[in-house]
Amino acid sequence: MKAKKIATTAVYITIVVGVVVGLKLYNKGEAASGIRGEAQEIIQQASGYHKDTGYFDSLLDRHHPTAFDQAYTIGGRHTAASFDDSKYLQSVYSLMIQQAENDGRQEVADSLKLQKNLVLKGVNTVR
Repeated sequence: MKAKKIATTAVYITIVVGVVVGLKLYNKGEAASGIRGEAQEIIQQASGYHKDTGYFDSLLDRHHPTAFDQAYTIGGRHTAASFDDSKYLQSVYSLMIQQAENDGRQEVADSLKLQKNLVLKGVNTVR
């Protein structure tokens, strides 16, 4: 009887832990989606964006997840999740610039470098 009670308690604990972890990951996914939208709005202001929308968007699509993971902290039991805007922008721009250079798209890389410098001057926040 005691073993059954321990097993039942273990199942409940597993369920609760699973729900908590699931909620944290869900919140991370929601945050990633929101940040992706904000980054899209910023990237649309780059010179040349409207001439080569597909390429700019593909760069963001490819490098957003890595940059987001570098800037997002899930938090813990007593700490809230946080997101470092500056770290994200530094990372996503650097990755996109490197990719554009690797692809031989120097005009896109130059446009992103210019925009990166302008954007990073105005951003230094952790959410």
